[in-house]
Amino acid sequence: MELNKKLRVLIFEDNLSDAELIKRQLLKLGMDFEAQVAPDRSSFASALEEFAPDIILADYSVPGFDGMAAFDLARKIFADIPVIIVSGVIGEDLAVEALKAGATDYVLKNNLARLAPAVSRAIDETTQLAEKKSIEAVNSRLFGELKEIAELNRTLNEINGIIHSTFNMRRVMQKVLREAVKAIGCEVGSISLREGSHWVRVALCGLPKEILGERLTGWQKKMAASVAETRKPVIMNNPRDDGGSFSAEHGTTPSMALPISSRNKVGGVIFFDRPSDPLPFGQSRVDFAVKLAASLSLALENARLYEEERQAKRLGDALNNINAAISSIFQVDKIMETVTRESARAIGSESAAIFVRDGDFWRLEHLFGYLREHSPELRGLAFTAEQVQAEALAAQIERPIVIHDARNDHRLSPLLVEKFEARSVLAVPLTARGQINNELVFVYHTAPVIFTDAQIDFAQKLAAAVSLAVENIRLFEREHEIAETVQEALLMMPETLSDVAFGHLYESATETAKVGGDFYDLFELEPGRVGVVIGDVAGKGLQAAAVATLVKDAIKVYAFDGELPAGVMSKANSVIIKNTPMTMFVTAFFGILDRASGRLTYCCAGHPPAYILETDGTVAEMESGAPVVGVFPDADYGDESLILKPGDRLVLYTDGITEARRNGEFFGESGIKQLIEKSAGLPAEKLPLAIFQDVSDYTGGALADDVALLVVSLKI
Repeated sequence: MELNKKLRVLIFEDNLSDAELIKRQLLKLGMDFEAQVAPDRSSFASALEEFAPDIILADYSVPGFDGMAAFDLARKIFADIPVIIVSGVIGEDLAVEALKAGATDYVLKNNLARLAPAVSRAIDETTQLAEKKSIEAVNSRLFGELKEIAELNRTLNEINGIIHSTFNMRRVMQKVLREAVKAIGCEVGSISLREGSHWVRVALCGLPKEILGERLTGWQKKMAASVAETRKPVIMNNPRDDGGSFSAEHGTTPSMALPISSRNKVGGVIFFDRPSDPLPFGQSRVDFAVKLAASLSLALENARLYEEERQAKRLGDALNNINAAISSIFQVDKIMETVTRESARAIGSESAAIFVRDGDFWRLEHLFGYLREHSPELRGLAFTAEQVQAEALAAQIERPIVIHDARNDHRLSPLLVEKFEARSVLAVPLTARGQINNELVFVYHTAPVIFTDAQIDFAQKLAAAVSLAVENIRLFEREHEIAETVQEALLMMPETLSDVAFGHLYESATETAKVGGDFYDLFELEPGRVGVVIGDVAGKGLQAAAVATLVKDAIKVYAFDGELPAGVMSKANSVIIKNTPMTMFVTAFFGILDRASGRLTYCCAGHPPAYILETDGTVAEMESGAPVVGVFPDADYGDESLILKPGDRLVLYTDGITEARRNGEFFGESGIKQLIEKSAGLPAEKLPLAIFQDVSDYTGGALADDVALLVVSLKI
């Protein structure tokens, strides 16, 4: 009851004098009130409806309708209205009966002094009761809301458990949606994900299965667009009042649309609808839906990151495999064929091709996938820069061109869109010698796709690897030309020498690296003397060949100065130490053969021991022990000598012979010695080939190192 309101008193009394007496008593006691008297049932009932009293003062004994009957009628309309029985004849038993029935109090007419306090007390009690009931109602409502929130939170926790149990979002969306629809208490729900400019349904609840996978249209498409633009939920509890561009199409029932975001972009929308229930969504259910959308957003982002990580790893592995494959290929066309095939498979594109710059044109080569199978006539076709457009643009700006929707992107010419049947294109320039003469192109034909950062990064790294591989081939070819020239010089031998028979052989360990550090030589020193040289530089390639050339020339120069082999080796050692890296060293044999006497004076500097195959088949190992060339500045070199009889064969070789292996077992010095013994009947000219063939058979044709053989004999 409001404190400042004038008290409305309904007096049920058939004796108007008594009614006036009651009024005077209330006025006498200073009460502020207005009163209405009802002498019978009809007027009493009307007063209840029209006067809306705060308290009823009822005579207990009214003919045909007593105080208790009035009390019952009043309580049917006003459940908590206070009723005080005012009577002159009520006894104690009736008073107790009235109080038990719900009367607030009773006052005898001969003691009306009690009336005002009784009225005040009754009003206070009624006010307190109303406040108590109001508090109880609020508490009950709050308890209900808290219970609902707790239940919604429990459901949300269960849903979060479902969401975060896997990174496969589409697998769990249907289950999540079903639980959410049940928790919110709506009939219909759906989840749609963005695909390009469209929204595609990926989960349904309460809707026909036939529309799964279909694009949104009408008001739902407009609502999704609004959510995507504002990145905020759209809550329409009363669409007629909410208005909006989609309300007219939507209808009059409540709906919610909430964003599912990733990287600050809305990638999906979750809808909840009540098509046959106008009851608005309560705030707790709206909050639940917002939290659910946030959980789905986080899960979608985690799934995206996980998938990107998986894709990046897969593409990284593929890139490593491609790099390994092309590193062993030394033909540009084969590299390009390998790259288009393997990179298209790795990136998942339906086609790949290479545009090759040919003057003012771009020629299409190395087709793979759909283009190769369905449009083979495109191979070799030349396009102008204007016709290829995106590819030429990529070459100009020296970075990838990414076209997600080829039909609506001006950067790709309509001609290529038509000929390629292209929906999405990724073009990456390939650089060689600072110029872009090739473009690697990936094409999707069936539907447009969004290229991921991992795919674009893969394509860029692949382009760099291919560019490097092509440049390496060019350098290799140039180096190979130089190396072959150097190697020919290292192995150049005289056609004949007077009174001397000889044979020689060189075999590279690999077909692709025919240049190395092995060398040999025979040269006239002065009438009657011949210089004999064989050596091996540690290392491969041009650097080893250059050092070999330096050693060979140094030996020859100092030999012509009249130095003995030990002196020659000592001076050659100084030259190598001063002019080559510390990591380079040489093993060498240099001997001077006197044709008249057969005396061979020699120095074997760290080289594998030479053998003498005598005419009777005996094999003798020659003395050796001098240090290698190019390591020790103060190395001490000494001469050895022996007599080489006519017909005896001096057998020299590099360590490619002794280090030849089969199943991890070296051929070794014992192997070469036995082989020489077996070949006793062969002349010097044929002995190198025979030795090499046996070694090659031993290894199965796989050499671990280059092989050089030199056999020298005095003619009989």
